[in-house]
Amino acid sequence: MFYQLPIESVIKELKTDATTGLTHNEASKRLSKYGPNLLPTKKKPPVILKFFAQFKNFLIIILLAATVISFILGETLDALVIAAIVLLNSTIGFIQEVQAEKTLESLKQKEILYALVLRDERIEKLPFAQIVPGDVLILEEGAKIPADARVIESFSIRVDESILTGESIPVSKNPKDLPQIPLPLADRTNMIYKDTQILAGRGKAIVVSTGKETEMGKIALFLETAEVTKTPLTVELDKVGKTLTYIIGAIASVIFLLNYLQQLPLVDSLLVSISLSVAAIPEGLPAVVSIVLSLGVKRLAQKKTLVKKLPSVETLGAVKIIATDKTGTLTQNKINVVKISLFSGQKFAIEGEGYNFDGVFFDEKKKVVFPLANPLLESILRTGVLANNASLRVRPLGNSRSDPDIIGDTTEAALLTAAARAGLNIDQIKISQPRVYEVPFSSERKMMSVVTCVDQTKDHLLSAKGAPEVIVEKCNLTLKQKKEILDTAQKLAAEGYRNLAIAYRKISQTEVKTAIEKDTLSEDNLTYLGIVSMQDPLRPEVIEAISAAKLAGIRTIMITGDHKETAENIALQAGIMKNSEQSLTENDIAQLSQKELAYKINKGVNVFARISPMGKLKIVEAIKSLPEMQIAVSGDGVNDAPALSVAHIGIAMGKTGTDITREIADLVITDDNYATIVDAVREGRVIFANLIKFIRYLISCNLSEVVVVAAGVFFGTPLPLLPIQLLWINLVTDGLPALALGVDPPEFDVMKRPPRDIAEGILHKKRWAYMTIEGSIMGAAIFALFIFALNNFSYPVAQTMTFAALALTQLVHAFNNRSSRKSLFTLGLLTNKYLVGTAIISIILQILVTQTNWGNLVFKTQRLDFNHWLLVGLVALIPFFVVEVKKQLRFRILP
Repeated sequence: MFYQLPIESVIKELKTDATTGLTHNEASKRLSKYGPNLLPTKKKPPVILKFFAQFKNFLIIILLAATVISFILGETLDALVIAAIVLLNSTIGFIQEVQAEKTLESLKQKEILYALVLRDERIEKLPFAQIVPGDVLILEEGAKIPADARVIESFSIRVDESILTGESIPVSKNPKDLPQIPLPLADRTNMIYKDTQILAGRGKAIVVSTGKETEMGKIALFLETAEVTKTPLTVELDKVGKTLTYIIGAIASVIFLLNYLQQLPLVDSLLVSISLSVAAIPEGLPAVVSIVLSLGVKRLAQKKTLVKKLPSVETLGAVKIIATDKTGTLTQNKINVVKISLFSGQKFAIEGEGYNFDGVFFDEKKKVVFPLANPLLESILRTGVLANNASLRVRPLGNSRSDPDIIGDTTEAALLTAAARAGLNIDQIKISQPRVYEVPFSSERKMMSVVTCVDQTKDHLLSAKGAPEVIVEKCNLTLKQKKEILDTAQKLAAEGYRNLAIAYRKISQTEVKTAIEKDTLSEDNLTYLGIVSMQDPLRPEVIEAISAAKLAGIRTIMITGDHKETAENIALQAGIMKNSEQSLTENDIAQLSQKELAYKINKGVNVFARISPMGKLKIVEAIKSLPEMQIAVSGDGVNDAPALSVAHIGIAMGKTGTDITREIADLVITDDNYATIVDAVREGRVIFANLIKFIRYLISCNLSEVVVVAAGVFFGTPLPLLPIQLLWINLVTDGLPALALGVDPPEFDVMKRPPRDIAEGILHKKRWAYMTIEGSIMGAAIFALFIFALNNFSYPVAQTMTFAALALTQLVHAFNNRSSRKSLFTLGLLTNKYLVGTAIISIILQILVTQTNWGNLVFKTQRLDFNHWLLVGLVALIPFFVVEVKKQLRFRILP
């Protein structure tokens, strides 16, 4: 490991030269040997394979088989109709996936990135792809790092490693040797990593790894081999398809055998069996599922959630745990000054969003204060502006409430923001007190000092900031005062705050002259002002969102690369953990087996800190090992990608997320907000509830058809219904109301119920029982009408009345299925306007196929008179009243 080696050993190992760099000839050889410095990417399958993948659904396979059999038996119209439905379903799913991929492509970074490299004693600007191991990088402020490298020279280098480690605070880098022990990425202070960014400072580093050998590359390589987890909906729809196949196969076989024993011709026996198959298979189900999921995708897009695969929408509704990153998801990913502790003992809190200049100051009694009315508070804020190398550039034409652009270190930007929120003009302060000398910050000194000229006079001021333990030693303080200050700093650090002490003193012209000419300055005898405490604050809406998730039976777990104290502080604020609860670090989970880790999680551990990418993966795998557990994992950095790839639902961030993370995720949250995840879960629950409604509706209706056709065979009557009539009912009079049920308004307690039990499946025993009872009642009523009509009217009229009654009965039953608990009169007959509309359209269509010459010809129907329709209408209402009675008795007598 290069971070454990001295610089000389690194240079020797890589056969390079720190002063001249590699020669062009050597670099060319190494490029051929190691390959371009590019991250491995998963090869995308051809677009046509995405289309064919839509046919892997078990129900679709059954329908394709039915199409072939119908065509062989000469039922060409039936075959064409079923084939059209299959094609519609597959096209919807295919279009959705392609559109999602196009949206993701638009988020990817397209520009070619360059780095400064020392080659043949000259500094050259080279594309990232041409960097090779042994190259000497020239590091400058603002640069993106092209490869993993060992730092060999550092002048106050500070790096943002949040996309790799999850730590929001910039990390200081230096060439110092580290202990010969394994260290997590975040603690390797002499290494810099591919795709992280230099926020401040300059220096040199020797490239040690490129492409797939970098830390980023290892993660990308892992993702290529990760197995894709099937969503519960995909699994359960396959299960429903198989169950229906067994039922269809059993019934069709029995009917075929009975007909054969009665010496019915083979073709006629097959025709009856096909009729039963058509009756039992809900041909419209796959298409309705796809359409309803697509509508859900559109609603989620309006709520800032991009869905890549349709079944993922419903899976959200089954989630029991949301494992979320901290930085940028729960927090704003914008360091803010949130507390100020003055030397006088006064304490203040500051609230504000991001780096926006709007903010409010509070005293210890939580009363709003005007900061500039307090000279000591103004002084510490003004000093923080002077001892500062960052700048905030306000966007001239944007939203007045939008954040300014930051140039420089984010912690220094936080000091400027705090001053601006107090009402100070930070640009005017810097202009009126121009800098004449600086002693820069370094990881060794842990402080910086700046000398400024005061208002173009001969007076000068030294402004300093740094670690409290360093600054107090530079100030005129008693031992008791120093102890009190350090105790305060330690207490704040234990609460997860990052603390800077601020001090100043007036200096003479002689000292200024000596500093400029001899580059030496005494930083002693300072006047101590106080401590500013910084934090990446919570998003304003997070507490409410976590509370709503908890009410819905969803547990939130935080997994972060940040320090334990910081993680615990944010978790306590957000309501993720309580004071008495335990948190675990990378070292802790390394000592545990997956089973032991799962046990601790099951017992209530909700916070994990200082976690590496593979550590996060281990945590997610442990959660998945818990019985019937569905987990959604969110993240933005490359460090999150392995965990996202194995989660039931992987959620990437759209704004700050990396290309790798967005590629592997199932959903992309475009505003990087935890509250949006909770909104998406709610939408997932609504979609699943509606899926259940129309699946119950379709299957119970199909069971009623099976009862009618099977009863005809058992009782030796003519066929009550023809295959083409059954197809019409399944696709038109069933299909349209099923779509309307798919957009039924949510019930009031959708987020007050616990997540559904995955083990029960879409159709558990109780649901099958109710569907069978309802289907049998509808079927019995319809067959009774057929027998009555057969005895009183002609066979064609009886068959037509059966056809019309079945269609109308099923339309009425659609209203029954709006809720399995609430009466239709409680819900309101007209509250689902789409269902009312589709019912009217279906009734009109049904009248057309029975009362027109075209309908009579195609569907082999007869015109019905008023008395016929009256009988049909009365029979259609029977199931409605039966189901209403069942709802009233359900929680009293029935289970």
